[in-house]
Amino acid sequence: AEPQEFVIDGHEVKEPIGMSGGRLEVKVHIVTGAQSAAENIVKCVRRCGLEVDQLVLNPSASSHAALTADERDLGVALVDIGAGTTDVAIFTGGSIRHTAVIPIAGDLITSDIAMALRTPTKDAE
Repeated sequence: AEPQEFVIDGHEVKEPIGMSGGRLEVKVHIVTGAQSAAENIVKCVRRCGLEVDQLVLNPSASSHAALTADERDLGVALVDIGAGTTDVAIFTGGSIRHTAVIPIAGDLITSDIAMALRTPTKDAE
């Protein structure tokens, strides 16, 4: 889960750490996935002699590489076109508000170009 906003005693706050109040509320973006897939990734990394500190949502990691804090704060749509899937993340107020994975991506586009131009896939790439 990724926190989107906090409310202390009915007042929105950015960072509740160090604040006091009678009631703390949090709105989160919940991410679900196949537990077995995550466990397999962790197992593979450990077999390489490394440790996993945490698993991070792909659009969240991409946003730290490609976006500024101001862009995430003001609002932006991050579209990451990979080989097999396209990841979309909507940011406002510095937090992820929506994510989606679309099963249309670079491989399909390359294949369509190769077919339309009647050229080998490596040339269409």
